[in-house]
Amino acid sequence: MAEYKPITDAELGAMDEAGMRQYMASNAATMPMADMLSLPKRWKQLIDAIAAKALEAKRAALAAVSQNTLAMLQKTIDKVRADLVAQGADGVWLAIDFKAETASIRLLHVVEKAKAPRAAKGEGTGSSGYVTGYSMKELLEKVGSKAMFTEATDVTIAHETHSIPAGFTFQQAKDYNTNGGWQNRVRQAAIKAAAAS
Repeated sequence: MAEYKPITDAELGAMDEAGMRQYMASNAATMPMADMLSLPKRWKQLIDAIAAKALEAKRAALAAVSQNTLAMLQKTIDKVRADLVAQGADGVWLAIDFKAETASIRLLHVVEKAKAPRAAKGEGTGSSGYVTGYSMKELLEKVGSKAMFTEATDVTIAHETHSIPAGFTFQQAKDYNTNGGWQNRVRQAAIKAAAAS
């Protein structure tokens, strides 16, 4: 009977689940009980660590591509910026969905509202913003109950990863976190959903 030789992290991490279980079965007669009990957990931790590292590398690569893409788009928009401003545009909103193979572009116009009496302490008012003339409150009235995420998704908010469940609505997303970047992401997605409805 061959002597049992402990497996290294590199060897274990290179296995899929079937390979790990086959390794255990092949060495069951000589493998110490402690290894037999700990190996599946050790394999899972290694696989998770490898997957997390790969995901982080992918996000870093996408971030670099995003900056390059933004720079190219900025150059293109700058060429027609004077004409757009002359037409009363305050900016440009562009959305491209690779999965749906759709693209849309809108000129942005700041919505100016008449000044209202200052709200009493504790009372809030709907904030106005860009595109379509809808405030966030109005957008949520239109699409707040609709799903912003149809699948479970990991999102990054203020450099932290959050797991968002499938079926998470626009209203839930708005209430989820007050981070400015997140709030803007929710708003842009709500604008797109409202335009499509």
